[in-house]
Amino acid sequence: MTGRSLILAAPASGSGKTLVTAGLARHLRGCGLRVAAAKAGPDFIDPSFLAAATGRPCINLDVWGMRPATLAGLVAELEASADIVLCEGVMGLFDGTGPDGETGSTAKLARLTGWPVVLIVDARGQGASVAAMLRGFATHEPLLELAGVIFNRVSSERHRTILATALARHLAHLACLGLSPAPEAVPIPRLGEHIAVARDQAFCFAYPALLDGWRRQGAELTFFSPLADEAPFETADSVYLPGGYPELWADRIASANGFITGLQRAAADKKPIYGECGGYMVLGEGLIDGAGRSRRMTGLLPLVTSFAERRLHLGYRRAKMFGRNPLGTAGTRFRGHEFHYTTVVEELAADPFLAVTDAAGTPLGEYGLQRGSVFGSFIHLIDRCGETD
Repeated sequence: MTGRSLILAAPASGSGKTLVTAGLARHLRGCGLRVAAAKAGPDFIDPSFLAAATGRPCINLDVWGMRPATLAGLVAELEASADIVLCEGVMGLFDGTGPDGETGSTAKLARLTGWPVVLIVDARGQGASVAAMLRGFATHEPLLELAGVIFNRVSSERHRTILATALARHLAHLACLGLSPAPEAVPIPRLGEHIAVARDQAFCFAYPALLDGWRRQGAELTFFSPLADEAPFETADSVYLPGGYPELWADRIASANGFITGLQRAAADKKPIYGECGGYMVLGEGLIDGAGRSRRMTGLLPLVTSFAERRLHLGYRRAKMFGRNPLGTAGTRFRGHEFHYTTVVEELAADPFLAVTDAAGTPLGEYGLQRGSVFGSFIHLIDRCGETD
């Protein structure tokens, strides 16, 4: 391991991981250290807080979604770029996905990176018995190194003393493992040589590792704001519409004639245009908001989506491409993540984009559409599949 790194995990969600990680990052940054932040799993929201605390993008490290080479490359870049890396875990330390509920857990990330784990414990309503719970976490998996504990929601000085004394009496310090830098891997093929990326409050969910991967492949990235009625740069040879909150900005998007006309011109010029989740919705004919009001979108795909009847779609996905586009050829496989509350109310003639299963391999059917050079789906792609997928 080339730098100092920590994983801040917890016994359960709601323990204060994001708050503590962001606060610690801000403090260390104020001390003059170069702090890099990472987030276990596919989440977009927590990384936005960590990015604000560190002043630099927070990188997602996804054990389920990424190949080992991709993960190792990102870890090496993080360690090389900072004095210290703070990685926020996901859910409870051993919580994950798959049939056993442990695949892709923070614990697996800790084993792969060798980064020591600091456990954030919500101590509300607990006293000396907290040591028994911590002993369970410290011994549950012998290969996992638990370096320390941060108690959250401590009610008084006496409460703090009881917790600290119990920890000192029953648990010794554990050594930390290290990591050697690993080879770089390119996760997702670039869309073109000059990619115009939508970026504003309606299009705010793009994995930094995805964008950095395109840059490493030699792509130039420029950013434009559909909410400001900006069109993709005419010099760009491809366009990326990431996820976000188009339903909250449907009126602005519908009236952004410059943006819509520019995107339609790019499609007419056969430039690749790729939309993920919210970006995919904007590529459709229309979007119905939570109040049942319909707004026109860009009309590049025969799709109408609705938030009038909210339905949660959440989980890891395996995806295989049906056809050819800049991301690959028929049969190219990816891992990704789906999280939205949208229903599809109209989906007309176009080629399907992806054949999808959940993390356990259960078929979920066809996802997304492709018409000419325009394609997209509700899935945020994380990485290409490995040889064993």
